[in-house]
Amino acid sequence: MRLLAGHFALLVWVSLAVSLDAILIRKEAFTDTGSGITKEVIKEYVTEKGTVTDIEVTAEVRIMGGLKREILKVTEIRTREGDKLVVYRVDHRSRTYVRMEVPPSIAFPFAFWTSGNLDPTGETGRIGRWTAEKFRVSLPTPGGGGIQVVWLTKENKDLMEAERRRLRMLKGKAGGELVRKVEETLKKYGSPVKTETYLHGMKRVEVVKEVSRKSIDESRLKPPKDYRRLGAGR
Repeated sequence: MRLLAGHFALLVWVSLAVSLDAILIRKEAFTDTGSGITKEVIKEYVTEKGTVTDIEVTAEVRIMGGLKREILKVTEIRTREGDKLVVYRVDHRSRTYVRMEVPPSIAFPFAFWTSGNLDPTGETGRIGRWTAEKFRVSLPTPGGGGIQVVWLTKENKDLMEAERRRLRMLKGKAGGELVRKVEETLKKYGSPVKTETYLHGMKRVEVVKEVSRKSIDESRLKPPKDYRRLGAGR
């Protein structure tokens, strides 16, 4: 009887665990601030209910002629809770997280190019396995001077579907113009596979390496239950 009871409990647990279809976008990023360098391995899981981004950061900071090296593992969760758009930032080393209620442009950032002027350069090239078109963007930042170079492709349907899933999360929110602009860009040019950002002496390059389908547990749209929340957020 105990064996049967245990088997029944396992079946109940399995039935309660909800699996979500996710588009997994694996990226690599490099940032040089002048005083330090960071390298990131990024795994972004895009579902219909939100986005979970696991980031492993290797940071090298120049201190007194030497380098200090540090490895961090963080997760960003972007989702809806009722009528609110919410971002969780989870630090796995300290086992803590921050919760913030944010506007549409912060909840699901579609890169700066959606709010700038997307200027075609007429140049095309291979980024990984995809043929992409090169654009320049003047970033609308305080003081100006920011430039982005963005490579867009229409060759990967899952990559474009990931952007549309993020857009669907904004339906009913005050992000109409943002949604319209992103939809227009997707239809004309596709999704970004490489982004180079030059801003106030900082250079950042982010490249999509692989796109695939994977299932994740719905519980990943929340921080781990045994992690401690910091502050009150917004």
